This record gives sequence, structure tokens and C-alpha cells, in this order.
Amino acid sequence: MPTITLLCIARGDDTHWEAINLDFNLAVQGKSFDEVDRYLREAIETYVEDAMKEDEPTRSQLLSRRAPLSVQLLWIARIIWAMLCGRIIRDRDGKLDGKPAATVPFAVPCHA
Repeated sequence: MPTITLLCIARGDDTHWEAINLDFNLAVQGKSFDEVDRYLREAIETYVEDAMKEDEPTRSQLLSRRAPLSVQLLWIARIIWAMLCGRIIRDRDGKLDGKPAATVPFAVPCHA
């Protein structure tokens, strides 16, 4: 089974985080970056496993499901805004200069 890399985006502060995978339109919420990272990985894994159990053409439709363009544009705008404001982080501790981060792009491997 081939492995693809899915782009995921998380956004949050000290007490609330949300993360989304735009490829399958899956979103989760949690109290930390690590929590939404784990929840989203589990959601993707379960989604793909369930989709693979379906017959064609349902399987292909599920595996090619994308977030609506308006949702994609919203998250792209959040990334751009975070970059302009210096609020993008690339490490897993959820901090930037000792302050809570706003936006974290991260990759998730997927066996689809």
C-alpha cells in the first residue's frame, strides 16, 4: 500500500487547539497541540481504514474527498496571517518565544 503525506494545520493557544486535514476534510479539537496531533492522526487512520472497506466507486469518492474551497481558503489565510505576524511555529512544544503559538502546519503519513 503506497504512503502519501497529508498536510495538516493546527491552531491554538494555552487552553484550546483545533486541527484540520484539508485532504479528507477531517477536524478535531483538544487542549494541546500534541492532543490534536494524536486525535487527527487517529481520525485519518480510521477514516482511511473505513474507506478501504467500501466498494468502488464509494471508496474512491471517500479517498478523494476534500474540504470545501471556502474552508481551504480560510486555513490558508490563517497560515499567511500567522506568518506575517511571526506566529508560525515548527516545533511540537506549541511555543514561540515563550508565548503560545497560533498556527502549526504539520505532515501526517497516510497509507491510502
